[in-house]
Amino acid sequence: MTSLPGDLWKWDGVDLAKGIRTGLISSVEAVDSCLRRMSEVNGKLNAVVVDLSEQARSDAKAADDAVLRGEELGPLHGVPITIKLNADVAGQATSNGVVAFKNNIAEADGPPARNLRRAGAIFIGRTNVPEFSMRGDTVNDLFGRTRNPWSEKCTAGGSSGGAASSVAAGITPIAHGTDLGGSIVQPAFCNGITGLRPSAGRVAGFSAPRPASADFMAAHGPLARSVRDVRIAFEALIGPDPRDPWWTPAPVKGPDLQRPLKVAMCIDPGHGGLHADVEEGLREAAARLRKAGYVVDEVNELPNFADAVHAWRVLQRSEGRFFFLPNVRKYGGEDIKRIAEAGVGRQPAPDLEAYVMALSNRTTYQRNWAMFMQEYPLILCPVLTTRVPETDWDLKNPEERAASLPTTLAVPLLGLPALSVPIWARSGLPIGVQLVAQRFREDILLDAGEVVEAGAPKMTPLDPQF
Repeated sequence: MTSLPGDLWKWDGVDLAKGIRTGLISSVEAVDSCLRRMSEVNGKLNAVVVDLSEQARSDAKAADDAVLRGEELGPLHGVPITIKLNADVAGQATSNGVVAFKNNIAEADGPPARNLRRAGAIFIGRTNVPEFSMRGDTVNDLFGRTRNPWSEKCTAGGSSGGAASSVAAGITPIAHGTDLGGSIVQPAFCNGITGLRPSAGRVAGFSAPRPASADFMAAHGPLARSVRDVRIAFEALIGPDPRDPWWTPAPVKGPDLQRPLKVAMCIDPGHGGLHADVEEGLREAAARLRKAGYVVDEVNELPNFADAVHAWRVLQRSEGRFFFLPNVRKYGGEDIKRIAEAGVGRQPAPDLEAYVMALSNRTTYQRNWAMFMQEYPLILCPVLTTRVPETDWDLKNPEERAASLPTTLAVPLLGLPALSVPIWARSGLPIGVQLVAQRFREDILLDAGEVVEAGAPKMTPLDPQF
């Protein structure tokens, strides 16, 4: 359709859904546009590692037929998206980036895939992950390295690095991601896009037996080029599923809060120092919020912050000895073995008391944050304390990596929702900030994210800068 403004791969998911619903465009046209974009840029990025184009075209034709029949349509009807390699998709391998798992074919869609399909989304590909989805850089022996479209020298992040890279380069407007310790917000930061880690229990998930802490820390969430796309994808993801006993039927919109909303800005919650560009980005975000009527107070401390980070690490080191480490030793490549041994294998094993206390104290930390957030329903803080790191940063500088991401560990332990939002690009690389909200208050989180986003220059989609 020559009258269309530009290529459809540049459109937001919200606009694609509206255009398909109203007949302005077809799902076939939207899917074909995104597939052409994938063929143009994915060779450089290696972000989408399983091509589902044949099925996607068939699904798009069916989506258009449903429009013609006047059927009830979901919010993402006919919209092309991607789904991460560690989520079950019927008939596809849930390899998790591990060579030994390349033939682990899922018999049925997991809850995230099922809910996205119910909303009408069409999967055009699977996005890359690090082995076992347990690195801050997306590379594995099965599919290779995913590159950041801003710079081939910089990491695309992990573990949702393939998802973030693909969205930043315009392959799809929306991607599915997962997060246990920053795996959505960190790649969003690295690629200059927006990523939402929902509250614990908000989005149904399902996996093989896993550590107890993963049941209350792991989350599925969307990545996109706009907050409004994150919002529509989040609302599509939150449907119930009996396979997840932790799923909670919380309302999409919570009760009204006293206005103006107060935001606690904590520039350096870990007290480890941060890059000047990151601090400037936070202060710019605060200025945009104040201009929109929010009250932003700078605070030096967040409740039990260091304790929460420590508890996350205790739980991972304790449970990792029984779940992660044996599998890595048996099936992993050399790089993930080095990381696993350094992070778990050669570390002193937490004793039973330390493990029990970490689990027990989590409730105290949650209570203290809940009390703090009665006054400050929103928190503004860094995603990373550094600029976008180089590739293999977790191998080359593990101490620096550990020091750079305290908020991405504390937030999952507390079960709170977090949003990474880009601010601007500096010296050819993106800078973003993190917003954290009360549990199940993704509504106010996304509202604030739209304010921060509104002042940002349009940074994506962009062609790979190499």
